[in-house]
Amino acid sequence: MPELVNFQTINQPEILVVGKLTRSDFQGRMPDGRHLSDLWGDCFNTGVFATLEALVPHIHNPAYVGYMDGCDFAAGVMNYLCGMMMKPGVPVPDGFAAQKIAPAKIAVAWVKGPQDKVPELCAAAHGITLDAIRQNGLKPIDGWVMEVYTNERFNAPDANGDIIVDYYLPCE
Repeated sequence: MPELVNFQTINQPEILVVGKLTRSDFQGRMPDGRHLSDLWGDCFNTGVFATLEALVPHIHNPAYVGYMDGCDFAAGVMNYLCGMMMKPGVPVPDGFAAQKIAPAKIAVAWVKGPQDKVPELCAAAHGITLDAIRQNGLKPIDGWVMEVYTNERFNAPDANGDIIVDYYLPCE
């Protein structure tokens, strides 16, 4: 069962999320019928992350991210950008997309769950983060959300096989 293990707010400066962009339905299916997990595999296998990691002076945060915006609830689709957070002025490589995120107050929730249940963990993270925002007297701001996969929390399961996904949601 996914659970909140840390909650905080940060004042995030302007950043760009740079990576590969697709459309997806809310179940993670892309227009070509493949799943978003396939996009992640493509990004690892085709050197997308290696290309981004080579932009060392421009990296804002070395974690990998799944950035979501452009939700069309009637059509049940959203934009999904698989990449990394970069500083303004980063040279965007050919074939990559970039999404500017203005300076904002961000709610950051660490949501813990079983490593073998990543889709369920990520699906639960949104609701858990919304609950934490409201319990802390804050108000969520619609527009975008971001799953952040840090090496030290997401790629290092604890003794019980649990990992942590960081979930970012703007708030006021």
